Amino acid sequence: MKVILVSLSNGIEDPRPLRLAKILANSGHTVKQIGYPSKEVSAEIPNWEYVEISRQMATTSRLNLYLGRLIMLFGPSKVAAKIWLKRIVPVELRAKLEIHTAECYIAMDYALLPMLSEFSDRNQGKLCYEAREYYQGQNNSSVLWMRFMPRIVRKIEGTFIKKCFIITTVSKGISELLFQDYGLIKLPEVIYGFQDEEFQTSTIRSSSWRFLFHGNISRDREVDRFVKYFDFMKTNSTLTIRGDGEIRYIDALQRFISKKNYRKIVRVKKSVPRSELIEVSTNYDFGLIPWRNSHPQKRYSMPNKFFEYLTAGLPIICTDQSEISDLVKKHEIGLVFTYEKIDLLVSELRDLNNSEYELMKVNVSNFVKTFGFERQSNKILELYSNLS
Repeated sequence: MKVILVSLSNGIEDPRPLRLAKILANSGHTVKQIGYPSKEVSAEIPNWEYVEISRQMATTSRLNLYLGRLIMLFGPSKVAAKIWLKRIVPVELRAKLEIHTAECYIAMDYALLPMLSEFSDRNQGKLCYEAREYYQGQNNSSVLWMRFMPRIVRKIEGTFIKKCFIITTVSKGISELLFQDYGLIKLPEVIYGFQDEEFQTSTIRSSSWRFLFHGNISRDREVDRFVKYFDFMKTNSTLTIRGDGEIRYIDALQRFISKKNYRKIVRVKKSVPRSELIEVSTNYDFGLIPWRNSHPQKRYSMPNKFFEYLTAGLPIICTDQSEISDLVKKHEIGLVFTYEKIDLLVSELRDLNNSEYELMKVNVSNFVKTFGFERQSNKILELYSNLS
């Protein structure tokens, strides 16, 4: 089967679409993955090709953008979809889809659904959708975004999701929301984000607890809140913040770290190549997920870092009231806290002895064995075998 998979995130550096492409290609399907230019080069994969497109979007006047927003908010769904396509889908994508045809079109973002639906209909193919987020709350920290965008997302996603032969997502919570929002016949399949990477165990811990936060460093990740409220001194612990992100936010974070005299305790470092990420992460004791879960998008998100921490053998420290915290508590693979009672986390870490910590690591290993890449790969292959 010929497959076209489109993801407009971070090229080959984005592990989730590349994983899906690899699984399908290694099972004998011919896969063309379309995305933005990539800093990294993937290894040779039989039956797989990466097709680059530029990030250039269609431009239009302010008046047209204003009229387009009104149509998206109040007009027919199909008209809204066409207007939206002109704004957020790269101009090169259509040209590539004219050249490359397929029997299966996979959209890795709600904004891609209209165009991939058009081409799947034209070529009598089948449309599939990977809902990697709860897109109605994608930028829930932005008041302006939340004022306009949820209704637009519902129009786009709601118009095309019922046409999809396969719908997958990242968590049980998002699966249930999509099922309820759009009256789907069945729940979308949940596929965890484990990659085809060897499980590693973290190094023997030093005299202090070593926390790691890696990934996008931005305001909505709230790592600054953790630095502000957590008492590193009482727990004899350190934090490494590793990644790239909003320059102004990172600069402000650095200034705050200096003001608190935490420069030897909290360090901000550049990201490492994907190929080195798991090995580098084994030098820490806990993986940190510090944002609050006030919106369903955050409450039910399953970021790549969660699975990367676990693959590196790291127990998790995360905020409560989320799908991740439910897994952490159920499988005893880390510690859960709230900012209102963060002193309880401090006490737990002070009292945590080596044997209790080692038991957490055993639980992490068992979790990865139970829910890891092989199980997720088999679920994907079973879903797509029905399309062939």
